[in-house]
Amino acid sequence: MCLCPSENKIATSFNICFYKKVISSGKERDNAALSYAFAESEAKSEEEMMAEAKQMFTDLLKRDYNEIKTSAIDIKLSRHENSWKIDANDEFKNAVLGGLVSASGEIANSFGGSDSS
Repeated sequence: MCLCPSENKIATSFNICFYKKVISSGKERDNAALSYAFAESEAKSEEEMMAEAKQMFTDLLKRDYNEIKTSAIDIKLSRHENSWKIDANDEFKNAVLGGLVSASGEIANSFGGSDSS
């Protein structure tokens, strides 16, 4: 990590599970689960569907072969009174969250939404 106070940034890198790839690798399973959910004669409650989705995501995260991604970024800083604050832009969020910001935009687009990230 390199602190460059004259440039208001910190150069650093994050090694984190690449959640974006975890999510995309689960799409086939999710599609099967959605088909199953809609095919059942009784509709599931939102609570039951959320519990199943959480369990599927947890199972995906527990896999031994999930990709670890290194993201080298410059963290932008802003001076506020007597302290420095991180400017949490999309590049920072994606590095810290393993690509979840861009993955959520892609998911929204797949349902006809717009990508705000």
